[in-house]
Amino acid sequence: MKRSDLSHTIRETLKRLPPPYDSHYGIVPPPPPGEEVSVAGAKALDAAQAAFGKVDAIAAQMKDPYIVSRVLARREAVSSSSIEGTQSTLYELLSVEETGDDRARVEARQVRNYAVALDGFIPLAAKDGYGVFTMDLIKDLHRAVMKDDPDYKDVPGDFRRRVVGSAEARTSRIRV
Repeated sequence: MKRSDLSHTIRETLKRLPPPYDSHYGIVPPPPPGEEVSVAGAKALDAAQAAFGKVDAIAAQMKDPYIVSRVLARREAVSSSSIEGTQSTLYELLSVEETGDDRARVEARQVRNYAVALDGFIPLAAKDGYGVFTMDLIKDLHRAVMKDDPDYKDVPGDFRRRVVGSAEARTSRIRV
């Protein structure tokens, strides 16, 4: 990117980098504020913890608490996938899982794959904590989620060895 491509305000904040990068410029962010950090989000955290407490209480009274966790995991899969541009609904996901219909929309099958991968991952994370995060796990999860996507041009579970163009990046879904 050329300096002339930047706004005037940004150009004024550019600083020459130290050697050996002194032919380049960068933006030096301002220091963090000296005052205390706001805890306005603490109320939202308290509300979320209270909601989880209610879910735990309901699940403890149920014959099969997996029903609650299954639906919550599916809702998360639908929401998270939509962030990546993969659109499905909870109803569509549950229908695909119930019928096993491999003719369903690619997006619905991909969200199903995400939900099934999440089902396997949560017990691992509960058991191993942060130690669960390995390169092999990331590749396995990616392979599981992308296996039914006919538009994915790379090998599911492998890291790319090429740069993705801007048009392709806009249309991409979940990528490793």
